[in-house]
Amino acid sequence: MGIYPKIELPTLTAPTSESTLSNKISPKFDWLYGEFSFSKDKRIRFDDPKESFKSWCLKILCTERGTRACYSDKIGVEFEQRFQNPSPQSVKSAIVRTITESLMIHPRTIAVKNFRFAVNADQVTVSFDVLARDFGTISLDLNLN
Repeated sequence: MGIYPKIELPTLTAPTSESTLSNKISPKFDWLYGEFSFSKDKRIRFDDPKESFKSWCLKILCTERGTRACYSDKIGVEFEQRFQNPSPQSVKSAIVRTITESLMIHPRTIAVKNFRFAVNADQVTVSFDVLARDFGTISLDLNLN
């Protein structure tokens, strides 16, 4: 017996695709107030699995890649870099690329498609569809300024 105790660590296994795609619920997030949603009796509300996935998509799109120590460098978007090239087509291409890359990391995401842009002064609204396993098509709108 030495000075240091011997500690046996558990063996970690990667999640199976079935457990990765389980229909989990998550706390409902109120995007208007920027906090979790509570019922009148002060209990936290929960979203169904489809709304949970939609909230995950929105959270990823609101997170700039590399700005949060708790997330890997695969989580988030790169919108701060989008206006370095003044060409409107280059900006749109960069927006499509970063949105698609960020959402495709989820195993439930099949495709991100049908991008539509609306420009109003300094604000760009991008609308697109996310094709998700078990949920079909989810339409999202994102305002960038």
